[in-house]
Amino acid sequence: MSPAASAAVASNPVIDPAWYAKELAALNEKLSGAFPELPPDMITVALELATKRIAATARIPNYLPVLVGRDARAQLQAYTADLATK
Repeated sequence: MSPAASAAVASNPVIDPAWYAKELAALNEKLSGAFPELPPDMITVALELATKRIAATARIPNYLPVLVGRDARAQLQAYTADLATK
């Protein structure tokens, strides 16, 4: 996890960083399967950007991976749609 994403997770007392790291790895694997045409680094960046946006204000930690996954998926879908139009 990037330092900024780690800081967002660490700033929220309801999130266990070790637990979230495991959840993030599972999300990365899931999105890699959903977007095999994209480089793994791009999927990681999308997840980290979503984490930075959402983790600091999350109130229910078990729902955090769902929100981050949705946000990252939307970013990746927008990117692949943009590629398809070029």
